Amino acid sequence: SGKPINDEISQKLMRRFIKQLDPQKLYFYKSDITNFETQKNQLDDKLITGDVKFAYECFDLYLKRLQERMDYAQQLVDVDHDFTADESITVDSKELDFAKDPSEMNERWRKRVKYDMLNLILDDKKTDEARKQLHKRYGNNVKTMLQTENPETLEMYLSALTHCFDPHSSYM
Repeated sequence: SGKPINDEISQKLMRRFIKQLDPQKLYFYKSDITNFETQKNQLDDKLITGDVKFAYECFDLYLKRLQERMDYAQQLVDVDHDFTADESITVDSKELDFAKDPSEMNERWRKRVKYDMLNLILDDKKTDEARKQLHKRYGNNVKTMLQTENPETLEMYLSALTHCFDPHSSYM
């Protein structure tokens, strides 16, 4: 379409790439996003010169946060959860902002693990079986993402860029 890569596209790219990595706002902190936003009007200029460091920096921080969260989730799996407590979890990420600090993120994950555990128990899994399944699930999350190679990270970033122009551009 010949549309320019400008500051508007740069901002969209940043938002889209972050959303692609953390769609449910379970890994990045608000401070991480604030830090990324310092580059929101520079990504277009960097792309023109072939500089895609942002993709790798963002992905590396994502991997760090993922490991932190999965380590914490693994601990929570073995906790005896009180399913009689009157509490709720927000599952629609549009209603959430990124967590401000580790305590807010920990609470988000406590509820998330409890929710996952409850879903398995309601699916007729025994508690020990549900725990085993969650340990495996959370372990696989880290293992899978750690296998992502640089060309795949670059592909995710450039796909996010093409989607800023047109959702079907990546097909082209």
